[in-house]
Amino acid sequence: MPRYVVVPFDTLSAALAIKGFTQLPARAGKEVVLTRPVKGSLHVRVWTSTKDGQAEAAACGADAIRVTLVYAAGGRTSGVASATKVLRTGTVETVIERVLARAREMWQLGARMEALPKCLCGAPKYLDSGSCVDRRNPEHGRNMAKAS
Repeated sequence: MPRYVVVPFDTLSAALAIKGFTQLPARAGKEVVLTRPVKGSLHVRVWTSTKDGQAEAAACGADAIRVTLVYAAGGRTSGVASATKVLRTGTVETVIERVLARAREMWQLGARMEALPKCLCGAPKYLDSGSCVDRRNPEHGRNMAKAS
């Protein structure tokens, strides 16, 4: 059975800072999130499972590290994609390697999405459905999301 390891926040954030990630403004008692812009309004975010003010991540089995691709514009954020969760098992180094690999996956996806057709709001549209990535935009109507 894989062994759970404690991943110190300082070690994780230092490894991500080298790759260009910065910490989002912390909200008291909430999970610390690190972000890196891809291009335009697409960002890779790493949800560390470490609460603000703590030095270590949540207890064994309580949570995993998540890596997502989000579209953030106009004060709103919409999730675009999520990588496979990173379980904190093995060694600290292997956990960080897996986080960086998932972040690379999301960054590459974001880079490809920037080349997709754009909605009238400026956000990329999904190839399969043609719907806008920024689906929570209150100004959207069905016609806007389908415009080329």
